[in-house]
Amino acid sequence: MSAIVLSLFASVALVQGHAIPRSTGSNSSFTISSFNSGMFGTVAHYDERRLMMVDSFKKEIDSDVFCQNELWYKQDVDLLMADEEWTTRYPYHYFVNNQEMDEFEAGNDLPSLCPSTTLSVMMTLMGVEACQTAFQDATNTTGKGYNGLAEDLFTLLKCWETNSAEAYHTISDDRTCFGCLLNTQTSGDGVMGMTKCMTGSTKEAPNDHAYESFLYGLAIWSKYPLENVEGHVMSWDVVPRGFISAELPDRNSGFICTHVGVGGVEQQGQFKEITDFVNEQKASATGSEVANWFLIGDLNSGPTNEEKNYLVSPNPADTNGTSSSSFLNELGWYGIYNNCENNDATWIFPTEAGNFTDGNTNICGHTTGILCSDLGENDSNDMLLDHVMVLGDLAETKDNFNCKRTFDEKYGDFHISDHFGIEVEISEL
Repeated sequence: MSAIVLSLFASVALVQGHAIPRSTGSNSSFTISSFNSGMFGTVAHYDERRLMMVDSFKKEIDSDVFCQNELWYKQDVDLLMADEEWTTRYPYHYFVNNQEMDEFEAGNDLPSLCPSTTLSVMMTLMGVEACQTAFQDATNTTGKGYNGLAEDLFTLLKCWETNSAEAYHTISDDRTCFGCLLNTQTSGDGVMGMTKCMTGSTKEAPNDHAYESFLYGLAIWSKYPLENVEGHVMSWDVVPRGFISAELPDRNSGFICTHVGVGGVEQQGQFKEITDFVNEQKASATGSEVANWFLIGDLNSGPTNEEKNYLVSPNPADTNGTSSSSFLNELGWYGIYNNCENNDATWIFPTEAGNFTDGNTNICGHTTGILCSDLGENDSNDMLLDHVMVLGDLAETKDNFNCKRTFDEKYGDFHISDHFGIEVEISEL
C-alpha cells in the first residue's frame, strides 16, 4: 500500500476539574459509534442542521470511541470544540492531519494546498474551446445538489483530459491539490471557487480549503488517549478518501475510521489497502500487538442476506460479480450485526420505507427530502451504508455484541444527517 502517513497529535486536556481517564480497564463492556454527519454545504438544510449538531451529538453519542464522517469545515469543528460538555466527554480528538490544526491554533498561518502555478494552468483549461459548454454547466450551481454538481464537474474534467491532457495532468497528478479542487467545486462554490485552493489560511482570512484534513472529513473522538495514531491517504477515483488508524492497547484493540468510495472497484481497492495496513501492523516487530481491529464508518455498501453478517457492493457487476461482502469476508472482516435491538439497527431495511419521506441515505440515497417510493428497486434504497466490522479473535464470538441505530429522530424540522448512526456494544473486550 502506498499510503501517505501523517503524524497526528492527541489533544489532551483537564477540563473544569474533570479527570481525564487514561485506562479503560479490561473485560468490561466497550462501545463504538459511527455516524456520517453530512456536514457538507450541498447536503440539504446544512445551515439549519449544523446549528443543531452539537445538541444532537450530546444526546445521541456517549460511546467510548466515535468515528465521525463528513466533518468538512472548521466552523463545525469549532462548534464541537467550543462546547464544554462535549469536550469533557471526549477530551481526545484526532483528524487526518492534527498537526495543521495545532499550527493554526498556535497562531501560525497555513499554506495553500495547491501551488501558485495552478492558477495559470486553470486559466489554460478554462479557455479550451471544445469544453466551453461543459464549463458553463459546471459554473452554474443554481438549484443543484451534490449529485448534479458532481456530474457536471466530471463531465468538464473528462473534456479537459481529452482536449488538454498535459495541462489537466499537471493538476490531477498532484492528488492533494486535485482533491481540494474537486471538493471546492462540489461544495457549491463552483469552478471559480477552486481558487480557494491556491490560498492559505490566516487568522484574518480563514480558509477551510487550506486544511488537508477537510479533504477527507474524518474525525475520531475518544474518551481515552489512543496510541499509534496516523492519518492515511488511500487511492481514490472521484472523491478524496483516507482513513485514521489508532490503537487502544488496554482493550487489545485497534480502530480504522474511514469513508470509502462508492464504485465497487474503487471501494474494494480501498478495503484491500486498509486490510494490508492492519496486517502489516500485526506482522511488524515494532508494530501493533492488538488482537482485534475494528473497521468503522460509511462503507458505501450494505448487508442483504438473512444472517446480516456481510456486505454487498452497490454494483457487483462492476467487479466481475465479486461483491464487497464476499471480498471483505475473504479479507477476514466480520460485520457486527448480532443481537440488534432498539429501534431497528441501521442495516435493517425499514418496513415503511416507502413512506419514509425524510430521505436518510440508508434508505433513499444522498438527497435529504427525496421520497423513497420514487426510487426503483435497483436504487440505493436497500443499500445500508454505515458499519462496525471486526477482524481478529472477536469475529467468532457472535453473542458478544449488541447494537442499535442512532440519529433516527428529527431535531426541529430536520434529521441531522442524510444517514442514520450506529452504536455497537462489545460486552467483553
